[in-house]
Amino acid sequence: MNASTRPEVACARPSRHAWSPFVLVALAYAAVVVQNITLPGVYMDAVNPDYLAVRLLHRGTEPIGAWLLPGNYLFGRAPILIAFYHGSLTTWFGLPVFALFGTTVTGLRIAHALFGFAVLASLYALLARGGAKPWQAALACGALALDPGFSYAFRTQSYITLAPAALLFLSLYSLQRAVDSAVRNRWLFFAGWLYGLAVVGYFIYAFFLPVLAMAASWWTPVGARRGRGLLIAGAGLALGGAFYPLGYALAANNLGGLPQAWEYFQQTQRALNAFSEQPDLVTRFAHTAATIESVFRNSFHHTLIFGE
Repeated sequence: MNASTRPEVACARPSRHAWSPFVLVALAYAAVVVQNITLPGVYMDAVNPDYLAVRLLHRGTEPIGAWLLPGNYLFGRAPILIAFYHGSLTTWFGLPVFALFGTTVTGLRIAHALFGFAVLASLYALLARGGAKPWQAALACGALALDPGFSYAFRTQSYITLAPAALLFLSLYSLQRAVDSAVRNRWLFFAGWLYGLAVVGYFIYAFFLPVLAMAASWWTPVGARRGRGLLIAGAGLALGGAFYPLGYALAANNLGGLPQAWEYFQQTQRALNAFSEQPDLVTRFAHTAATIESVFRNSFHHTLIFGE
C-alpha cells in the first residue's frame, strides 16, 4: 500500500484526568477480591510457580525440585523455567507482595489480585489510547472486573495463562505510542520486550506474533523505515524472551547435553499424552463449544475450585 492510500492511524492522547473513572473500576475489583479472600484454599496449579518464592525469601528452606525444569534453579534459589513452555514470571512479580504479606493464602490472593489489576489497568490504557472515551474504557474494564469468570481465574490455575495478558496489552500500547512519538524506536523496543516477557509468562502468547508484526508494520508512519522498526522491535522481543534459551541451556547442561535434553523432552511429552488421541473435526468443534460455554457459565472455574 502506498503512502497516498494508506489510512492514518489516530491514537488519542488521554488528558491527565482520563484515569479518574478507572478509580471506580479499581474499587469494584478490590471489593470482589477481598470477599472471602482465603477461600477455598489452594491446590497445586493454583500456586504454581508462586510457591518457589518461599525458597527466595527464606534461606533455610529445602530446595524445591518439583515442577521445575532440570537445572533451572540458579544458585539453588532463583527459578528460570518451570517447564518447556512457561517461565517463572509470576514468582518474580509476586515476590514483593509475598515479602510484605507473607507466603500465606492471603498473601497469594493479594499477589494474584494485583495480576488481575494489572490486566485491567493495561486494558484501560490501551482502550483510552486507542480512542475510547474514559467512561467507555471504564465501562468495559468494570464489566470485566465484576465478571466472576475473571475473578475466579485468579483463584484457580487460570491465573498463570491470564496474567501475561497485561504484558500483551502494554506491548500494544507501546506500539500505539510509537506511531507519533519523537522517540519511536524506544517505544518499538519496549513493545517487543514486553511481548517477549508475555511469551515467557506462557507460550500461548507466541501465537499473537504474526498479528503484532502486521500491526507494527501497519502503524509505521509514512516515510518511516519499516524494516528498521521491525528489527528494533525484534531486538526487544529477543531480550524479553531470553529466558527460554537460557532455561533450555541450563536444562541441557544439567541433563548432560542436547541429546539427553531432547530425550527428556520426548519423555515429558509421552507422559502428558497430549497427542495420544486425534479426534475428528466434529469432536473438536464440540469440545471448543463446550469449553466456551463452561467459561461463560462459570462452570469451568467452579469445577477447578470445588472439584465437582
